[in-house]
Amino acid sequence: MAQDAQPALRQEWAALWQQAGATPAPALLDRLLAAWSEPQRQYHTLQHLGECLANFKTLAHLPEHPLEVQLALWFHDAIYDLSRPDNEARSADWARAEILAAGLPPVMAERVAALILATCHHARHEGMDAEVVVDIDLWILGAPAARCDEYERQVRREYGHLPEAA
Repeated sequence: MAQDAQPALRQEWAALWQQAGATPAPALLDRLLAAWSEPQRQYHTLQHLGECLANFKTLAHLPEHPLEVQLALWFHDAIYDLSRPDNEARSADWARAEILAAGLPPVMAERVAALILATCHHARHEGMDAEVVVDIDLWILGAPAARCDEYERQVRREYGHLPEAA
């Protein structure tokens, strides 16, 4: 996602936090955008985040807790260290801590964390909110051919340290 798309992301972030009943956290947003922009990322980038948020708009009528779904999307790949198997858990912990620090209800923090953990695609998940988050995270598998081809190239670059067979 281009740098010029960041104003739209910033507006969406501020609106989300205001709807949740918290003061928008620009410093947190800066840390999140920096995380999504780390150099090791080729697919799990601001482009993926932007596509997830855009796809949410088409499914926004489905979740029981749409604000939590949106927060989960913002954080779901926020921590992405290719050498660690616990990125989702660490992203969930980060989201939980920030939501609690913003003074939002603990139940909201726990729901968001659970939704992030649902993106461990080997994990069992239940409920429409988790279904929506997982479907959005994996939407790329049903994307138009040109975007799917780009995705394959991005993932191959992201995992360039692994042999092709892996």
